[in-house]
Amino acid sequence: MPFVPNEFGQAKTLLGWNDVDPSYINWRNGVKAWVRTNACTGKQAAGIALWRRFKTFALTQAEFPGSV
Repeated sequence: MPFVPNEFGQAKTLLGWNDVDPSYINWRNGVKAWVRTNACTGKQAAGIALWRRFKTFALTQAEFPGSV
């Protein structure tokens, strides 16, 4: 999957986060824990069903902007 080198930083900025924002840190840590628990190592390796579950989890966390 090609991406702009600074794509992640740009996405955080668009969402209103920075690297020290407690909401971002909580969201990131929750997502990391979910990935470890569910052995989701990447989009292709995960398969369609697991990747959809991952996206649903990540986008619906309370700390994610727009999830409320």
